[in-house]
Amino acid sequence: MIELGFMLRNIITQEIRFDVEKTDDFQNVKSWKVLTVDIADMLIKTYNKNLIVPMTICNIDYFTYIREGFERIDKNVYHFCLLAQKETISKRF
Repeated sequence: MIELGFMLRNIITQEIRFDVEKTDDFQNVKSWKVLTVDIADMLIKTYNKNLIVPMTICNIDYFTYIREGFERIDKNVYHFCLLAQKETISKRF
């Protein structure tokens, strides 16, 4: 869903973002988490395929929203947490 984040960065520029969204992290754009779940729902229903959605999410509220959204789409959601050094995770942001 990183492509979605890049798209939102281009469409919802810093000038029009809400104050809480004015960061370098596209995950802070309110519509990102909503669209992530909506697009996953549409892809599953349209193409009847499983999705693998790798993400680095540091905000627990965003993670919970997306996980619960995926579980509403399909009860068989498998979540894997890959561990990385703090420096590796920091480089991603």
